[in-house]
Amino acid sequence: MPIPPEEIDAADALVRERVTITPFWEVASWPGLSTLAEWSSDPSVAQVDHLSESEAVVISVRTAHHQDSTRVLKRMHARSLMQRGDVPYQETRVGIPEASRATTLSVDGQYFEAQHWADADSWWLAVDLTDGTAVVVGGAIQMPVARELRAVTEIEPLLTARRERLLRHQD
Repeated sequence: MPIPPEEIDAADALVRERVTITPFWEVASWPGLSTLAEWSSDPSVAQVDHLSESEAVVISVRTAHHQDSTRVLKRMHARSLMQRGDVPYQETRVGIPEASRATTLSVDGQYFEAQHWADADSWWLAVDLTDGTAVVVGGAIQMPVARELRAVTEIEPLLTARRERLLRHQD
């Protein structure tokens, strides 16, 4: 069922109104299109998807305030498996601390120790920031692991990309 443009406008207005309340992040030097994939109205959760030239999601950065990164990671990973058609969900080693390795993730120039997992189709980084914010980055296995994030400071390009994608993919 098509989403009326008025509903997209209303959602965009809510995002604009609340975007300065809590920070969220994106890949620091992404050369292609990025879109706001998810946004909670409180706004405790936001996700920015980074797209390939064919508009496939190749890297996602999810910010969740007051949540544990391992929980956020497991939810994102399960969703990605279902979207790939790997249903029923198969237990994997992603999200199990013993199956990870430590790496460094830069968030606005501050370095944090993050956990790094990989499965056959994707890689994942998860970190808990000092303020209780979880940041999880997931990417397609053919993409380099994104280790530098920056705060989203310009919301309009993300909203424009989301609007165009929503309207283009309604048929």
